[in-house]
Amino acid sequence: MQQQKTGLVVSEEIRLQRQTVDMADAVRSAVATFTCDDQLKRSIEVRTEPAWVDVDAMRLAQVLTNIVANAVKYTQPGGHIRVSLHADGNDAVVKIEDTGLGISAALLPFIFDQYVRADRTVDHTQAGLGIGLTLVRRLVELHGGTVIAASAGEGRGSTFTVRLAQVSPLRECTATLGPPDAGRAPGASC
Repeated sequence: MQQQKTGLVVSEEIRLQRQTVDMADAVRSAVATFTCDDQLKRSIEVRTEPAWVDVDAMRLAQVLTNIVANAVKYTQPGGHIRVSLHADGNDAVVKIEDTGLGISAALLPFIFDQYVRADRTVDHTQAGLGIGLTLVRRLVELHGGTVIAASAGEGRGSTFTVRLAQVSPLRECTATLGPPDAGRAPGASC
């Protein structure tokens, strides 16, 4: 029954409520969820620059939080996690790199497939449903972006890269000249 129920979560129609947001704020917020944890015992480095994207802010938060949570989950105490955001041409690129347990070459091509899980947790009591990365990929693709995973192999850490198109941070407002109408110029589009 659980498998059927979780399958619906991934296959149901997702409606995006887009808005222009600074992806740097979303990155910092996702990381803040974990840096307040006294038990973390892993260092998290964050480097961001402004990068405006047209996204559903809640869904973007889900994507980033899921990937950062996995980095924390699969990185041993004393390990290091680096989260960076930078512009690359017309794209905003977030990289989440860790010194964790890594991903085997055999598993890597399937890491975003539903119900694929590796026996790679530091704490084997940490169970998941095996749909987190599937949902991450689906949400990123719904936004017109890409997500890729890379790893040099088991014990060598992993890198997840999310790429979304940048937009202008300023919304254009055009107005025609004329007498004001309730505080707004006639023909104003915003």
